[in-house]
Amino acid sequence: MEKHTGRTFENMKERLEPLKTNQIEIHGEKIYKRNTINPEQEEILSELDVEKPPKILVNV
Repeated sequence: MEKHTGRTFENMKERLEPLKTNQIEIHGEKIYKRNTINPEQEEILSELDVEKPPKILVNV
């Protein structure tokens, strides 16, 4: 990871750790919603060739 991004593992962990998902259950359906991804987090995901997670997932 460090070679692909030019960043230390600790740096990436600190930048990506704020990404969170909340689970809500409505009418028996579980809905997962992530918080906003900032530009630096998007850059790290791109450098790692990791697809940006969807904003909302239903019944996963």
